[in-house]
Amino acid sequence: MQLNLPIIIGIALADSANPVTIGILSKLLLTQKLTSNQRSVYKGISYTSGYFVTSYVTGLFLLPLFYLSYHTFPFTLHLLGIIVTITGFLELYYHINNKLQPRFNYSPLNHTLRITNLSQKLPTSPTSSFIYGMTVAIYELPLSRFLYLTIIAIYILTLPAQNPIHMLALYNTIVITPLVIITLSTYKGLSIKRYILWQQQYHSQLHLGVSLLHIILGLWLLIN
Repeated sequence: MQLNLPIIIGIALADSANPVTIGILSKLLLTQKLTSNQRSVYKGISYTSGYFVTSYVTGLFLLPLFYLSYHTFPFTLHLLGIIVTITGFLELYYHINNKLQPRFNYSPLNHTLRITNLSQKLPTSPTSSFIYGMTVAIYELPLSRFLYLTIIAIYILTLPAQNPIHMLALYNTIVITPLVIITLSTYKGLSIKRYILWQQQYHSQLHLGVSLLHIILGLWLLIN
């Protein structure tokens, strides 16, 4: 598999459907006592900006770390492939047997609710919302951002000599697109509950697609 624009966009679109990120933003906007739609936009954009910056900077940090690990211990990326593949099969198993709630509850529920409850304690300033977005990005990385880790690993294996800045910028821009849409929609007066209902309605299909993508990418890392 050669990492190219269609693959980057496809994986980023799958990553952007992460119910954890969307669910937390929705709860953040719902639980705050917003005085106007304009204030809602400020908070949502600040949260999204914090998430984007942290995710982007984390990618820039992980690239040389993965590169060094791979050339020092070549089995490192194979280990990541094993983890990603197992994650995919577990999610597929839970999907087929209908034993889990949507991935928003899966990753893992208690910690997700704790970080969501922080939104009620944070000040309502854009700065605090930015910091909150940073916190969510850091928290999510080892729990529900395996696709992000995988595309960094694929980059190391296929395009080690090229500048990753544009690739990471494009990837993370696509990932935050749903967050921007939800935030701007609140400015137009659309109910956030509509997105929550949509997520609940289609979470099964999203869950299945993401599970299969994990398996495909994990197996690719194992055989390369």
